[in-house]
Amino acid sequence: MLTPSTVSEAVEAFCLSRSVSGCTARTVALYREVLRPFTAAMEPDVSRCTTLTVQGYLSRLRARVSPVTAHLHYAKVRAFFAWCLETGLLSQHPLRGFTMKAPKQLPRVPALIVTDSYALLNVGRRRVPGFAATSGMGRVTRAAFPAGDR
Repeated sequence: MLTPSTVSEAVEAFCLSRSVSGCTARTVALYREVLRPFTAAMEPDVSRCTTLTVQGYLSRLRARVSPVTAHLHYAKVRAFFAWCLETGLLSQHPLRGFTMKAPKQLPRVPALIVTDSYALLNVGRRRVPGFAATSGMGRVTRAAFPAGDR
């Protein structure tokens, strides 16, 4: 049976267990960073973390941070409570039955290098007569192309 009785002691024991189980130092630091404001918002006694208090914390958090950040905090808090349950620190998961939808994100597209952009514009200009006139390219941009390509 685990002995920490305060939320902050339980968070430290949880972070230690993550470190021992092979999580990188960066991951453990992220757990600490995310769980620090959670610890401050909860009552000191870990057994007093109820569904209502944790949901209230997540609701207040969601009102002031981006959806992605709110979901990150939710995932880390959920992992912390799963660990508390596994170790016998809690008898019931405070977030049991509660889910937070992950925000939809557009896929990340790598930015084109400037020279690649010019090459793409040149290819388009060769295929479409009058491309520079219809593309909205100003004199400064056209000046960047060699004279033979205009």
